[in-house]
Amino acid sequence: MLLLMVAVVLTDPPGGLVEAGAFARLDEKSQALVAARASDFIRLPDGSWWDGKNHREFCAMFARCVDRREIFEHVKEGPIFRTPVSRGMRWYVRNSPEARAWGLTHALAVPGVDKDGPWVRADPSRLANAMDTREWPRDGSAAFPFSPPLWTSLLERDHAWRFLYLDCATPDPYARTLPGGPLRVTKKWGSGKYEVEGWSLGAGGFRGLLNVGDESVVRNGEIVGRFVLVPGGVVSEPGGHARPSWTLTEARALRVTREELAAALEQGLAELAEWSFASGPDGTVTWSTRELELRPRRDRPGRPARAKPDDDAPVPVVHGPDTVILHDGRYYTGHVLRQSAEVVVFRTRSGTIETTLELERADIARLELGAAEAPSAASPAEAPSRR
Repeated sequence: MLLLMVAVVLTDPPGGLVEAGAFARLDEKSQALVAARASDFIRLPDGSWWDGKNHREFCAMFARCVDRREIFEHVKEGPIFRTPVSRGMRWYVRNSPEARAWGLTHALAVPGVDKDGPWVRADPSRLANAMDTREWPRDGSAAFPFSPPLWTSLLERDHAWRFLYLDCATPDPYARTLPGGPLRVTKKWGSGKYEVEGWSLGAGGFRGLLNVGDESVVRNGEIVGRFVLVPGGVVSEPGGHARPSWTLTEARALRVTREELAAALEQGLAELAEWSFASGPDGTVTWSTRELELRPRRDRPGRPARAKPDDDAPVPVVHGPDTVILHDGRYYTGHVLRQSAEVVVFRTRSGTIETTLELERADIARLELGAAEAPSAASPAEAPSRR
């Protein structure tokens, strides 16, 4: 009995048992969809499921639409020559439909600059202004002029996530320019406790206390890898100061398999949603969402087995070829399809060409129907004599 339970249950997460076989119960297209989307989901220690597809697309859009450029000023040397001298780096954001749809162009643009060009002066530290926190009505029919949340959960309110997802292995363009990258240790308290400050595409800049279980990930004041900072509450300090705290968890430990995601979808713990935007002629952007439908697998009925032939069974009787002879001497060999008192419909074959003839009774001299014979004993019909 113990071995049977091990075969049926994959794992025992905080949110309940995940049964094996949920993925196999889906049809091929649904299996491909679940397998492709499983890498976007994480399951937090409290059992909640979060879909990060919007976060992944937002990170890709940020890398495409935010650029850092060196600014040169040409300094005059002598009466003729001018020498380019670097005056530092400036950030720019692309004024594209996708950047406007996510609110990036408006949020990062430096106040007072021209926003009509293809690239706009930007300040990435203003990223938190791009996060629209309005609630999305989930009726699936309307479109709204504000961007969706980066992390979504079926059982949680929109924009309710408080965790931080940090990619310290391949940081975004802005995080690469920060001292220490997306997450930097400013003070070590001991026993796995650190004061940190960092940068997240989901929340902008942050600072607080971090509990690290495996301190081997901290190297020279930097933390290397992909992590999720799970909220741990607010820590009060003397003087009335309060700082947020998090627990560092490796992202791969929170990832789910396609079988686990299929089981969560079947149990109503998660959903697959698709978010998209459309740009109007006047430049306005509207977003819409729809739930992706999964279909169960339908087993094809098996082909019935053929009965073994019985040597003693009677051989079915068929008729040999028919022959029709006309008054002008012509004749045809084939089969009578139907006949009446006026016409005879006759099918004949010449080589690979099959022809259907409609002959009048007045033109027919004689109609000879083939004799009954077994298929195995059939022999070619002899042409009748033209008497």
